[in-house]
Amino acid sequence: MALTREFRETILARARTDPAFREALLREAVDAILAGEVDLGKAVIFDEKLLELGVQRALALRLFEKRHLTLAQAAKLAAVSTEDFMALAGAAGVVVVDYPPEELGEEMAIARPRQ
Repeated sequence: MALTREFRETILARARTDPAFREALLREAVDAILAGEVDLGKAVIFDEKLLELGVQRALALRLFEKRHLTLAQAAKLAAVSTEDFMALAGAAGVVVVDYPPEELGEEMAIARPRQ
């Protein structure tokens, strides 16, 4: 069923002013797409203003969190540097480095300066 213009404008107006609503819309869209329901995910209403308000960053965070994007890919989608995306992810509670303990030990040994 096609959305009426009035309904579409109502949704967009709320999304422009309510960050929690925007995030909920985005989560629904991403979850639907990841579950294989692409048409449902694409039905979420986005416009240029919503992208400016941070939907792009939220989408990058969600796809990175679900491990569908690498750190570099997510940073590019969010239009920020890798370092800034790591800070953004940390602030959102998204784990950036997820090594098993044994791999983390190996990485730390490599990173440690040799004397």
